[in-house]
Amino acid sequence: MRKRIEELDALRGIAAISVVLFHYFFRYNQLFGHPNMDGAFFAYGKNGVELFFIISGFVIFWSLNSIKKPLDFVVSRFSRLYPVYWIAVILTFLFVGFFELPGRAVDLPSFIGNFLMFHDYFDIPSVDGVYWTLKVELTFYLWILVILSLKKLHKINIIILFALILSALIHLKIIHLPRQVKELLMFQWFALFSIGICLYKISNKKHNTFTFVNLTLSLLITILIFSFKSFIIYSCFTIILYLAVNNKMSFLRNKKLIFLGTISYSLYLIHQNIGYIIIRKGYQYDIHPIISITIAIIFTIGLSFLLNKYIEKPTGKFIKKIYKLRQPTTISKQKKSTIDTL
Repeated sequence: MRKRIEELDALRGIAAISVVLFHYFFRYNQLFGHPNMDGAFFAYGKNGVELFFIISGFVIFWSLNSIKKPLDFVVSRFSRLYPVYWIAVILTFLFVGFFELPGRAVDLPSFIGNFLMFHDYFDIPSVDGVYWTLKVELTFYLWILVILSLKKLHKINIIILFALILSALIHLKIIHLPRQVKELLMFQWFALFSIGICLYKISNKKHNTFTFVNLTLSLLITILIFSFKSFIIYSCFTIILYLAVNNKMSFLRNKKLIFLGTISYSLYLIHQNIGYIIIRKGYQYDIHPIISITIAIIFTIGLSFLLNKYIEKPTGKFIKKIYKLRQPTTISKQKKSTIDTL
């Protein structure tokens, strides 16, 4: 498989801008109102989050090729997620506090609690509503870390099957568990990450019959947990991702989409509340909402570019460099995956 799959970056870019449009058109209308514009067409943009989860399952398993021990994985994920997230939390908190956004402000203790990233497990309000997905990602990483630590990666097919059955039993209320425990077991979202894992194994010729069984079950269980419509959408995502990573969708190697994919994590972190503020200010000055939304998109993309260039990339490299220097023995060069995940 190629060292870098630009089509994956492009898909992440599409997912990111889909979520942005969902929030600026549809969700904003629900929260604050868009006179004479309901934005219903953009409701499907929320599925960009699910596409991120599927891609994450694929990319994390790919990245494990360059992981020698569990701590490598921890450092890799920490350096990727946390530094720019902390800056995004601070920026969003300041923007909302200074410009005001009804119903979206949090108090100082909650703001501090957000630095955990998994604060939702403690019922701490989020500085920005999109942070709920980061808890899901972190939980997935936690389970990967557990599997790595126990050296059970070769048993992943059995683990996936067990997790899928458990998800179904929880959803059917055959098993009753507290909310935090159910979320820790990822009963609602695991199937999407599983799709990505199975696609990785299939694309890298590491599959067997068990892999196809798990892929099929992962898709079918989305009917139970979500809806038949969701099943159709996720099935389409599965086909698209398979074609993309197998060099069958070269038209996705579009510089603009790849650029959006590169900044997608930063864009995802800062677009919602800051964008809402810009749109609300537009209404206050009688600016047409389409213009205000366009300004919000341009501003948040520009800010995301700066965060990616001056925070996300350099801090990630710095942390990994310090980690390597602190290793007790010389580490031989390995193949490095240049793909990161949301």
